[in-house]
Parts: sequence; C-alpha cells; structure tokens
Amino acid sequence: MELVILILLLAVAVAAGVAVITVLHRVTKEDERILAEQAAATAAVAETTEAAEEDGAATEAVVAEEVEESTPVETAEEVSAEEVTEADEATEAELNGDSVTFSAAKETLSQKYDALPDELKDYYGQIVATASAVEGNRCFKNDRYEEYKVGKNRIVRLLIKRGVIVCEFVIANNDLRNYMSDNKLKLKQAPTTLKVFDEATLAAAKATMEIAVKAIEDEKAYKKEQARAKRKAAKAAAEAEATAATETTTDAE
Repeated sequence: MELVILILLLAVAVAAGVAVITVLHRVTKEDERILAEQAAATAAVAETTEAAEEDGAATEAVVAEEVEESTPVETAEEVSAEEVTEADEATEAELNGDSVTFSAAKETLSQKYDALPDELKDYYGQIVATASAVEGNRCFKNDRYEEYKVGKNRIVRLLIKRGVIVCEFVIANNDLRNYMSDNKLKLKQAPTTLKVFDEATLAAAKATMEIAVKAIEDEKAYKKEQARAKRKAAKAAAEAEATAATETTTDAE
C-alpha cells in the first residue's frame, strides 16, 4: 500500500515537473516574441527618424534655395527705395533753391486753353479783346494767368480752372481808395471772381470790366483834380509871398 502511494506521489511530481517545464518553455517563447516585436518596432522608429531627418534636410535645402532666389528681389526693392529717395531729394533741392520751379505735372495756361471747347475759347478771346481795347492797357502773362492793367490798376485777370474760365476783378470804392491815398495808407482788397461758362456770364464779365475801367478813369480824374488843386494852391501861395515881399519893400522905403 505504501508502495502504491509512493508511486502516485512520484507520478504527481513528474507531472508537475513536466507542467512547470512546459510553462517555462511557453514563457520563454513569449518573451522571445515580445523581444522580436520590440526590436522590429525599434528598427521602424530608427528608419522613420532617418527619413524625417532626410526630409528635414531636403526641406532646409529647398528653403535655402528659395531664400537665395528671393534675395535679388529684396535688393531690387532696396535700390528702388534709394531711387525714390534720390528723386525726393532732387525735388526738395529744386524747391529750396534760389528760384521756385513749378511742378512739371501742372498744366500751363496755354495747355489749359488748348483743352477748352471752341465755345469757351471764343469767350476767352472776347474777354481778351475787350480788355485789349482799353486805352493805355498793358498785358502780363505767365504760365498761370493772363492779366490786363492800366497803370497799377487791374482791368481783369484771366485764369482757367478745371476747364472753366475764371475772371478776377479788383474794383475798390473810389472814395475809400482816395481817402487811403490822401492819407498815405495802404489798401489791399481781395479780388472778386466770376466764372464764365455761358453767354450770360460772358456779358457779366464784360460789364464788370467796364465798371473797372470807369473806376480807373474816375481815379485818374480825381488825381488830376488833386494835382490841379495843388498847383493852384502853390501858385496862390507864391503870389501871396511875392505880394508880401513887395509890401515889405515899400514900407521900408
């Protein structure tokens, strides 16, 4: 009986040993599989890293090429800025010099006149003809305006603004002007402007020129009268002085 029990125990022990060996064998296989997977994963990561590094290097090379290609454009922009600066300095030099130079972009009076329609050109010619007919007139013309005067008095100044004829008149009140002149005071009056664009405004311009001419004639007449009065007063004073001198001589005798 004891022998049987011993045999059974041995059998159980052998079975247990076999089971343990089997388990250990399975564990070893599993570990090998896991290690193999880890090694494969590590290799994949290494390959990915190398590929990324290669891509990064390629990207950097492309960026470097783009930067190198873009460099000439930036240089061109800098040159353009310098050219603009030089142009600005040249303009300032012209403006800050001893003489004033008008901008080349501005149209002259002749250019503006050439751009007028025929009807306005005819109006302009009629105004000039009216002013030129005044006795003793003088014409002053530059790139900005055309002006007619008698002495220092203006008949009309002609300008062209935005395709429209503009007449400027300076007609002072004669009483005020004479008072200022007699008292040696200076009078500066703002001009009266009139746009000429149709027959009615043309007629108004001609009428205003007539008023200006009449004011000039009245001033001339006033100055002549004043000069005559001064001469008469001087003559009377001289006669009175001569009479007084004669009487003094007679009394002395």
